[in-house]
Amino acid sequence: MSPIAEIRPDDIQDCREFAQRLEVLLDGELEGSLADAALKHLQRCPGCQRRADHAWRYREAMQRARDADRVAPEMLERVRLLLRHAITPQQPPAH
Repeated sequence: MSPIAEIRPDDIQDCREFAQRLEVLLDGELEGSLADAALKHLQRCPGCQRRADHAWRYREAMQRARDADRVAPEMLERVRLLLRHAITPQQPPAH
């Protein structure tokens, strides 16, 4: 049995329990009455709202950083063409 299946909805009422389950909630893996209980707790707890907001912003920043490492295919092709032109000898190399 997975640890998620062992969680009871009543456990999430406590902020410490909520914090332990926040990543699972953000991953979309907390389901049914457990997700409902977590969301209800989140609605009424400003501390957990701040914690969830911080975690969500961190995830978004990490995703943007990963996306920044990706190059659009069009740009990559332009760079390849420029490199091919730069590498292709226009004249014999000097010795």
